Amino acid sequence: MSAIHIRGFSGCSVDVRRLEAADIDWYRNGPKGQTTTNVDAAAVIGGRQTAETRGDETAAGRREGQGQRSLSGAAPQLSDCQPGMQIVVKTSFDDPGCGAASSVRLLRQGAKQLEFCAWNPLPGRVVAPAILCSRLETVLTSYLAKPSALGSAGGGDVAAPVAAAAAASVSSGLGPSQQRAVLVMPFVPHSDALTFLTHANVDRVQVFVRTIIDVLQAYLTVSPVSRIDLSVWRNKVADVRNVCRRNPVICPPHRGDPKEAAPPPPTPLWACVERSCGLLDTWVNTCEQRGEGLSLPLGRCHGDLTLSNLLMRENRGGPQNLSADVGDAGAAAGSFTVVLIDFLDAFLESPLLDMAKLNQDLRFGWTLRMMSGEDRARVDKVRLFLVFEAAAKSIRQTFGHFDWYRRAFRPATVLNQLRVLQYAKDADIANYLAFTVDAELESWRHEGGCA
Repeated sequence: MSAIHIRGFSGCSVDVRRLEAADIDWYRNGPKGQTTTNVDAAAVIGGRQTAETRGDETAAGRREGQGQRSLSGAAPQLSDCQPGMQIVVKTSFDDPGCGAASSVRLLRQGAKQLEFCAWNPLPGRVVAPAILCSRLETVLTSYLAKPSALGSAGGGDVAAPVAAAAAASVSSGLGPSQQRAVLVMPFVPHSDALTFLTHANVDRVQVFVRTIIDVLQAYLTVSPVSRIDLSVWRNKVADVRNVCRRNPVICPPHRGDPKEAAPPPPTPLWACVERSCGLLDTWVNTCEQRGEGLSLPLGRCHGDLTLSNLLMRENRGGPQNLSADVGDAGAAAGSFTVVLIDFLDAFLESPLLDMAKLNQDLRFGWTLRMMSGEDRARVDKVRLFLVFEAAAKSIRQTFGHFDWYRRAFRPATVLNQLRVLQYAKDADIANYLAFTVDAELESWRHEGGCA
């Protein structure tokens, strides 16, 4: 099978292939000589929709079973597909350092994508690719995935079959094994969001912005405002600080006596992390000390709503199911569909975190900055930032009146930028991300929410 490789997230590869007749059995049953477990997506979602991952103090009983109910109806299967169609194959890496965590992450990504397909509140305007196959493979390697690694990745209903299959391969005499997850979905012809916005006329840009706002509003309708467990926020801030501390770009290795527990070297990057994490801790403590806590919309979100995860599919047959409030001009221009990809679990399943992710692009142009030089030369950077500014203004005007937005949007954007910074592997990118953290802190101060 020939394949075109494209970049996936850390620990995952993504290939575009043309489906052949022999492939259907391969993807359905797995390679010969390997153990394959077809994963029940409803069980994965059931494991994800917990009070712990949503951060809700009272929601566990109130919304029990939400994920399973949203998956009613027949899902597409590989047996329904025809040879010759293009498919996307996502595979977690067989990496001793991150293989188990990557498998859990990829399976949950597929489950969340499938959940959106079943729930989709904006059919015709927004879609997510169907999941044709979701599978765990036990691959013989010299490394056995450790249950502790699986547990740290989220565990639950996903880790159990991973650990069980790995243990079974050893007990059967096959030898050490490594799990990897495989997701198969149809390939959607598309253009990326930045290319689309470079060439779109004003009416099409307005439809695009209106669609993104409607996606956020749809998530809000199924995310009641609930008081969060503040320890979830504190733990995430502590986790980010610890990951930054271990990142040699942010904290270069100490050159002194290795036996001494030396404090982190006072680099400007580490100073930025310490300053911002300290302010986030102070903010949470203040919310607690005043007895008011913190209430946020909790329920559903995309989890990684950046412009890089929004694709544009042209509808050659004309506009489809556009909302009435877009207007005649928007409807005439709106012959495209927004395709959502790369869903991700969030430490709080809140649309607020999707707004913070969008801010990463709309204020700082993150996706634009990460494009290759050749791709960046094809887009109109000045025009894009004008569009970004207009889109950010529309989002503020739509949601800025909510109390949870006024109180928590800036802290969420500071934490979001820190979560990107923690994985920076290049000094220039790390310094730029530190600049964005400081810019968000300054906006927070200007709005009166940060000392």
